[in-house]
Amino acid sequence: MMRRGLSGLRGNNLPLLGARSVSSYIGAMLWFASVIFLPLAEATALGYTMPLFVTLGAVLFLGEVVRKRRWWALFAGFAGTLIILRPGIEAITWPAMFAIGGALFIAISALMVKVLSRNDSPDTIVLYMAMFSTPLSFVAATFVWVTPSLETLLWLIGIGMASTLAHLAYTRSFAIADASAVLPYDYLRLLMVAAVGFAIYGEVLDFWTWVGTAVIVGSTFYIARREAITARKSTTEPSSASPLQ
Repeated sequence: MMRRGLSGLRGNNLPLLGARSVSSYIGAMLWFASVIFLPLAEATALGYTMPLFVTLGAVLFLGEVVRKRRWWALFAGFAGTLIILRPGIEAITWPAMFAIGGALFIAISALMVKVLSRNDSPDTIVLYMAMFSTPLSFVAATFVWVTPSLETLLWLIGIGMASTLAHLAYTRSFAIADASAVLPYDYLRLLMVAAVGFAIYGEVLDFWTWVGTAVIVGSTFYIARREAITARKSTTEPSSASPLQ
């Protein structure tokens, strides 16, 4: 806001900006709930379903055209999720549903951002998310409020700083490189999380969780690569439409 001045407050679609903030807030709450009860790597793996939800939502609500190969990638990602959850072999747990629900609401938020970005700058969209979600989370927190100790407060500050720096770095990476070039590095996060979970908490993932993760990662990487190829073609091929169309 200091950089943009009062112009950063001029949102062109306040209802949608508010809805996007609520969706992001719910997604964050579900994600934190899943991390509390699930191994870190498993919660992260289930969170990788978010690009699948975004692609499906773009078809259903934004009218985007998805070709046959991307549909197969979506089905493969769904299969990978089933491999991790293994319904029928063992009961699907609420923490696992929290992780998938968090990915769903974050995907909804991403779709709203795509619509909002037609008329609002990214800075304005991020600013309104903070303005709406901060008081919303404060109201919810008052029902279960426990004054944090100094140590807990330092951890919370660390979470805020790490999340903000990660968001800035992630956004900048997509601004200077194709998604297909960036996304493989994002999957290193799963290995890092698995290493931290094992070293600090003694968490060990089973074989089928790794198999399902590989399927989800492969399908989302394929979708990102196809989107990058399509985008390059659309910028290099001359349009056949009349200037009047």
